[in-house]
This record gives sequence, structure tokens and C-alpha cells, in this order.
Amino acid sequence: MVSVEQNTYVLKQSDGTIWNFLYDEIFGIMYKICKRNVWSNYIVFTNKTTGKFSVTILPNDNISIIYEDLHGNLIMELFDNTKWSHFNLLENEDNEKFDIYFRTLFLKNDLLILYSIYNKCTNILTLVSQIIDKNGELISPKLIDQFKAIHEIPFYVYTSNNDILYIAYQKQENNYLLGYRLLDYYSEDWSEFYIIDDALSPFKEYSLMSYEDKIQCLYIKKDCNNIYSLTYCKGNLSSYNYTTIFKDKDISYSAFFMIDEHIWCLWISNNELLSTVSIDGGNIFTSPPQVDSIEYLNISKATYFSNFLENKTSLCKGEAFFVNDDTPRLLVIDNIYKIVNRYDNSSLYYFQYFISALRKENIDYKKYICELNTSDKDILVEKLHKKIKEQENKLLYYENKFNKINNSILSFNENKAQLSINIEFLQDSLAAKEKKLNELEDLYIKKEEELNILKDTLNTVKTDEIKCFNFKKFFDKISSIIKN
Repeated sequence: MVSVEQNTYVLKQSDGTIWNFLYDEIFGIMYKICKRNVWSNYIVFTNKTTGKFSVTILPNDNISIIYEDLHGNLIMELFDNTKWSHFNLLENEDNEKFDIYFRTLFLKNDLLILYSIYNKCTNILTLVSQIIDKNGELISPKLIDQFKAIHEIPFYVYTSNNDILYIAYQKQENNYLLGYRLLDYYSEDWSEFYIIDDALSPFKEYSLMSYEDKIQCLYIKKDCNNIYSLTYCKGNLSSYNYTTIFKDKDISYSAFFMIDEHIWCLWISNNELLSTVSIDGGNIFTSPPQVDSIEYLNISKATYFSNFLENKTSLCKGEAFFVNDDTPRLLVIDNIYKIVNRYDNSSLYYFQYFISALRKENIDYKKYICELNTSDKDILVEKLHKKIKEQENKLLYYENKFNKINNSILSFNENKAQLSINIEFLQDSLAAKEKKLNELEDLYIKKEEELNILKDTLNTVKTDEIKCFNFKKFFDKISSIIKN
């Protein structure tokens, strides 16, 4: 069975440098760096950890790592692109009684930490948010909620482009409720708990994004027949539209993210990775989903943050599945034409859309080159020209592929029209033959009636002949008696 490491981070700095952080049971927290498309070897950050950690990139490209040490204390390390600085954030004085889960993020001008404190004695989980100041001190604590613990990952956090912080989690009130609270940067307190969905058993996986002031949520729930469904929903507060993307007895992990307003949903079922995409804001998802075998891959579910300008304008933060090998790579639909082999209108719609998007991207790159300063242009022009050439080749390939499919459809439509004509001709011929057969049946019945009449007449004639013969014999006998 496929196993997915849940705590992995991929960060991209403004100069294009990529950092990949993960946890290994033997070596501890490790990371590797990619510069100019070349990945370094893994570097051990610390092995004095329980494996719980959270990584965030700041607007100035500084990197914050907060991890739990072997005594249950929270430690922060801050990298300023030159050196690491150490801070003791929170001391867990009773590690045997309390368990901590946490996530960090940057909101407006502050580094925030959201954490849950699980009381092992009472089974009560408390959610709290705090600001980490420049001295590494925790300030401004805010209570989010307190409830009975029901899930190993207590919450999911997300920050929107307009500086609204969301926390999604589930709790039990008769049924299991999946919902969220939000915190505006200028608000004093967290909002009320807005319910997204409910279920008879705990939700297995869930994640949340916000786009154009609408919540986007993907989650796995189980029904009374032990069938899991992957559900996508979007809406505001307590008004949502729901789409069931997939159903199966085995759905183990899910993730989704947004790029250029395209919503990508991924999930793992029966040792296979399935993925689908919507290009119209979640109204329609490509079907059937693309399926890839992943039984032997080392997979991580990674959170992605980017300060790279190209990514910041096109990427809506989310989660995705990565393969952590020598060159970490994203698992997602990489060629949309693979899922449009069927000759239907929706497939052509997706094909035409992506061709148009590629053409627009080429125009944008050329425009970007013209707007660059001379000093910047010398640095980027070669890279961008190469990118444009790659996109033009890709565009040509897609256009050729589209033309082949379109020609096949035209040929199919022509054959279909000719087939309709032939069917109509056969139907007319069949009707004429059926009419002729009915006439023959009528004629047969008429002839059969005439034959019966003829038989009756013949029988009558025979009877008369017999009578005539018998009369003649009688007459001859009389004549003989008279003569004698």
C-alpha cells in the first residue's frame, strides 16, 4: 500500500532558489536546495526532534523553521540568507500530559503560529493563535476553539491574498462537523464556526483555499455503506455548491491547489494517483480522471510557498503530491491532451482553452522582455527566449494534435451523415418490401378462397356424376325387365 509523508515543504525564493524540507526517521529534519536547476545533496538540519515541524518563507526571503525537540519544547530557527538564528519559543513542562501540533504562516506584517494543545487525560483539544515578535517571543494569544479531539491532524490553515486567515477543522456535535473560522488581520477575535459539511464518521482528509472571496474545500468522507467520496465544494459562509468527484472503498489521501485559476484535485486510491482539473472555477472537472500507478514511489504531501514573482501572480497556495527522489518533482496532470482522447465537445473545449492559454503566455513573455530595463534584460533575455521557444514548440504540438482530432471529428460527422442517408434508404426499401409482402399475402388469401370454391364445385360435380351413373344403372335394369 502507498504511504504518504504528510509533513513536507517546498519553498521558492524570489531569485528562483527552491528549498525542499522533509523529515526522515533516521536523520531527522533535512533539506536540499536547487539553484539553476541543480539540486544539492540532502543536508541534515537537526535530528533532535520528534518529527513535528513547520516551515514558512517570509516576504524578504528569510526562512522560518519551528520544530518540536525531544522534550516537547518548540524551537524556532530563522535563516536570513546568511546564517541561522536560534529561539526558544515554548516550553512544554508536562510532555507526558500534553501533546502539541502546530503550523506557522506569515500574515500581513507578522509571523503567526497556530497550535493545538491536546490534553491526554481529558481528550480535550484547545486551538490557539499567537504572533511571534522579532525577538522570538510569543505575544497576543487568541483562543480559537476548544473541543473533544477526534483526528490526528487537528486543523488546516490557509491565508488568502487579501490577508484573511482561515483555519479548518472538524469537531463532534451529534454528527461530525467539518467547518472553518476566519480572522481578518485587523480583527480582534476569530469568527464563529462556519459548517461546511457533516458526516456520521470522522472526515478522513480535508484542505481549504479561498479565491475571489469564495471558500474552496476538498475533503474525504465515508457514508453508512463504508464508501468513501471525494467531495469538492465552494461558496460563502454556510451556502455551498457540492461536487462529488470520485467514490470508492479506498481513498487514502487527497490534495488540491490552484494555478492560473485552474483548480487541480489529486487523490490516492488503490495504489494509484488520480487527478483532475477544472478551468472554470470548479464548475466542471475533467472526466475521467487521469490515473498513474505509484506503488513504488516515495511520495510526500507538500505545502508550497513562493516569493518568485511569476508564481506569486499565478499561484494560489495549496498542497500537492511530490516524489522525493534525487530531483523532487510534482505529481500532476502534465499533458492535458492525455485525457481528451474522447471525441466530445467538453474535450475540445479543454484543448482549445489550453492552446489559447499557451499562445497568450508567449505574448506575455515577449511583452515582458520589451518592458525590462537594459541591465535586467541582459540577464533574463536568454532564459525567456528559450522559454518562448519551448512554449512555441509545445503550442505547435498541441495545435497539430488538435487538428488531427478535429479532422477525425469532421470525418466521423461525414460518415455519420452518409450512414443516416443509407439508413433512411434501407428503411424506405424495407417499407416498400413490407407493402409488397402484404399485397402478396392478400393475393394468397384470395387465391386460397378461390381454390376452396373450386374444390366445393368439383365435389358437387362428382356427386352429380355418381347420381347420374346410379340412375343410368337403374334405367337399364328397368328396360331389361320390360323387354323380358
